[in-house]
Amino acid sequence: MGRLTLVRHGHTPLDAPGPGERLRGWLDIPRDGRGLQEAAETTERLADHPVETICSSDLRRARQTAEALRRRTRVGVAHSMELRPWNLGVLCGQRVSDVVPFLNLPNRHPHLATPKGESFPQFYGHYLRRLTELMNLALATSGCIIAEARV
Repeated sequence: MGRLTLVRHGHTPLDAPGPGERLRGWLDIPRDGRGLQEAAETTERLADHPVETICSSDLRRARQTAEALRRRTRVGVAHSMELRPWNLGVLCGQRVSDVVPFLNLPNRHPHLATPKGESFPQFYGHYLRRLTELMNLALATSGCIIAEARV
């Protein structure tokens, strides 16, 4: 039996904590200098694992992290929209402090989709399907499957 290791992409310019923090969602933004350093550190931590495959979201920040892992491990990368974070539609890029009331709506109305986005059950459904596939893949191998996933 192998292992499924979940890795988060590195820091982005929108991750600044406090009043400037913005929702990333499906915005295709790159990592910043801090995120590049975090990816390098993650790559070093995983260097001795018998990695068989790397899976990541198809967003740039995830692809950058997966590529750093690929260069180190010399294994292939599979990109998937199913590993993207929750699609918050028009809320993406907005300051978190400005949209908190909208983010609380799914607690009362779970099937409500954000404008031009998806509902939480829609997100959870495709995300869970992909993670289940990856867990089954890990069970069928003796190596390590790395998934760059926002968890």
